[in-house]
Amino acid sequence: MNHTSVSYQKVAYYREAIRLAPRFADAYSNLGNALKQQGKLGEATSCYRAAIAIRPDFAAAHGNLGAALLDAGQLDEAASTLQHAVRDWETRKKKG
Repeated sequence: MNHTSVSYQKVAYYREAIRLAPRFADAYSNLGNALKQQGKLGEATSCYRAAIAIRPDFAAAHGNLGAALLDAGQLDEAASTLQHAVRDWETRKKKG
């Protein structure tokens, strides 16, 4: 199985996970990662935003969104989003 078919398979699995558990933020973030691998930045950012809407303190989703926005050339929003990710990580680290 090649890398491309694995990527498409991941997309199908994460879409099914979301269908079964629509409030599972990790599935949205992981779907975003798979779509980003396929070069579908618009769809990926929508998935990251959905994950954040479900779990606003989801640092990894903020980081993934920031990276996708950088790739899309949306530098101001990327910087703000990445700063939010850092704050979320710092808060989580303090909580232990």
